[in-house]
Amino acid sequence: MSIGIRNASLVLFPLARGMLQRIGNWFLLGLNNMKAIVVSDLHLGSTHFLSREFENLLRSLPKGFDLVLNGDVLDDCKNSLNPSHQQVLELVRLESYHRRVIWVRGNHDESCPMSKLGEISFKSEHAYDTQLLIIHGHKIDNVRKIVRGFLRIRDFIASIGRNRINLEICVTKIRPLYKWYRSYLMRRAMSYARKKGFRTIACGHTHYPEDKITDGIRYINTGAWTKWPPFYLLVNNGEMSLRVLRR
Repeated sequence: MSIGIRNASLVLFPLARGMLQRIGNWFLLGLNNMKAIVVSDLHLGSTHFLSREFENLLRSLPKGFDLVLNGDVLDDCKNSLNPSHQQVLELVRLESYHRRVIWVRGNHDESCPMSKLGEISFKSEHAYDTQLLIIHGHKIDNVRKIVRGFLRIRDFIASIGRNRINLEICVTKIRPLYKWYRSYLMRRAMSYARKKGFRTIACGHTHYPEDKITDGIRYINTGAWTKWPPFYLLVNNGEMSLRVLRR
């Protein structure tokens, strides 16, 4: 009997070892396919959008990397874009024929009627294996529901020709409130990532770049392209780093 067990182990152990090696190779292959540049909150159409800087980023994108636009690409769907902002949108469209371009909708552009723009893929969220989940952040933001009445008043003021009040700018000017809000959204995002089984979650929405780890969950916010310096997330073979754009 001991001879039989020994002979079986000689067969089974190499098989198990080979299977584990294949699983490891599949996992590493998945990581090697994780190549992306992630940006958020461009707000094309806003006077604050850093169009020249973003155009420079587009022209320097590394080959083989996805481009993920994580929400609020447009500031207001109802307004037409000026020529420089329209050119940026056209460059993004052209990029979609040479690389995968994913547009994750945010609260400013989720209702924009753009079902077809080159080969761009429109999503509510985007994931790379179980390593990285990308969401804009507005759908886990219950604070917006509380201030919905204010938003209706703001939109009414805009509809009668007055300047539209920018809620995001108002919040950022009240530092204690802004700090609490960022912390609140980070906690919500980490909880959402844990529930969905992801180790890292990347958001926008708050216009504040940060990279933090709590209880094994990593939260990355890529900030906004409405003030200097802008940030982006570089995902390369499983390594993720929040980068600042250099002049």
